[in-house]
Amino acid sequence: MVYGAGATGWLTATLSSTTSPATLSCTVSSSTLAPGTYTASVRVSATTASNGPQTLTVTLTVTRAMLGTLVFVAAAVPTMALSATAATFNATAGGAVPAQSITVTNSGTGALAGVSAGAVSYGAGATGWLAVTASGALAPVTLSLAVTTGALAAGTYTATFAVAATGVPAQTVTVTLVIAGVPSLSLSSASATFSAATGATPTAQTITISNGGSGTLTGLAYAVAYASGAGWLSSSTLTSATAPAILTLRATTTGLAAGTYTATVTVTGTGVTAKTIAGTVGNVGGQPTAVVRTGANTFAAYSLRCPHNGTTVRIENWQSTGSAFHCPNHDAIFTSAGVCMPASPQRTTNLVARTVTYTAGDTTLYIA
Repeated sequence: MVYGAGATGWLTATLSSTTSPATLSCTVSSSTLAPGTYTASVRVSATTASNGPQTLTVTLTVTRAMLGTLVFVAAAVPTMALSATAATFNATAGGAVPAQSITVTNSGTGALAGVSAGAVSYGAGATGWLAVTASGALAPVTLSLAVTTGALAAGTYTATFAVAATGVPAQTVTVTLVIAGVPSLSLSSASATFSAATGATPTAQTITISNGGSGTLTGLAYAVAYASGAGWLSSSTLTSATAPAILTLRATTTGLAAGTYTATVTVTGTGVTAKTIAGTVGNVGGQPTAVVRTGANTFAAYSLRCPHNGTTVRIENWQSTGSAFHCPNHDAIFTSAGVCMPASPQRTTNLVARTVTYTAGDTTLYIA
């Protein structure tokens, strides 16, 4: 096989047999050839033929193929995504509630338009407490959720609303409002009076502590401050730190001189206004002394004689005034730790501290 100018190797010639009759097959491969005309000669011979060899001329013309370009354009498919599909608000009855927000975004392609919040559907209990507003209609959009507790009673309320957009399925948002009740400290009595002969033990008295509001009243505790005498209510007990509870006041007159002495028991609870119980006992001796509970089983005691001029210091409700003790003579005021306050109109030294001895579980507290 002999190739003309331009290229070689593009022609393959094969015989079906070496004995006649036979077929000569020519195969062309043009994949690597540039456009143009190519020639080649194939010589055919036979050992017994008198007219051989003979030549077959093969001509190949390669032309440029015109290929079109196909462009596929995918249609935009927006998808709506919400930052949350549920929201929970916690509030107290009548209290303000911070707003919350949900973000609507497009997690697909193209533009997500026509974003809107549908009408609110309320569960059982109350309606009208939820307002939903959208910042716009083209994603991203912020949905603002505002809650108004108004006159709603303590309880759990639910509502739902749909978020819609053009060409996509709507999604539902569930909103839960939990309103806790507002507790209020209530005492069955604001005073207690004991009367007994010298050396006798007065009958214990009980004060019922209850929740005059709603919700749960926790963190109940009490502290005793003596306006005169000291330690005669040291074995009092509280049945529970959660209302309802019973405060049992026990007075002891052992070793006390005849007389009338007073003390104030302050009852406190978590998140409520403290209440006081005024108590008196007929037989307590010694100098006026205040006892302050500083822990579950720890106490402090202070002389109720004002260091400035010896006047008997009064016990105050420090939750509202900022002071625990007040001298009515020149208005010296002291903290519950017996320290003369910086705002005291009369500057003086601190109240004289007394030594308190108490062992957890004992029924007697000793002050020296």
